[in-house]
Amino acid sequence: MLIARKTWSCETSPAAPTVYRNRTIVDPADFDIERKALLDQAPAMQQSANYMFKYSPWVIGSLAAMASNPAGSVATSLSSFLTATMQLDATEIARQQLPVFETFAAKTADNPELADFHRSYSGWAKEMAYLSSPLVPETGIEPVRPNDGSGGF
Repeated sequence: MLIARKTWSCETSPAAPTVYRNRTIVDPADFDIERKALLDQAPAMQQSANYMFKYSPWVIGSLAAMASNPAGSVATSLSSFLTATMQLDATEIARQQLPVFETFAAKTADNPELADFHRSYSGWAKEMAYLSSPLVPETGIEPVRPNDGSGGF
């Protein structure tokens, strides 16, 4: 059964619309749209996973460790995904993801237990700032984009 968690950003009061009843999604239209979008992304995600397993084999060990701990998590660089999937619009994705990484960097900044995540989010925000920038700030030169047919950076 779907049980809303207190960390979710959704309305859970008695006045909220019913979305799940009797083990069934009441109106599956939004669910179906989101599911289709995820399925459409599967080939690109598979390509990225293959790339990560080939060039960052440590990820396999991290995934195995996480599988034995339901509360575990693995975080990896989005720029690797953008590099591996050259057909995507890296600039647009980076522009959209930059505020996400900045937000999570800020949320983890003062928590020593999340120091590794903070470092990762901060670094990834810098990567996204670079990828979303029309020019490399220090040089004024347009950066090489993963989707320009060059094969990466």
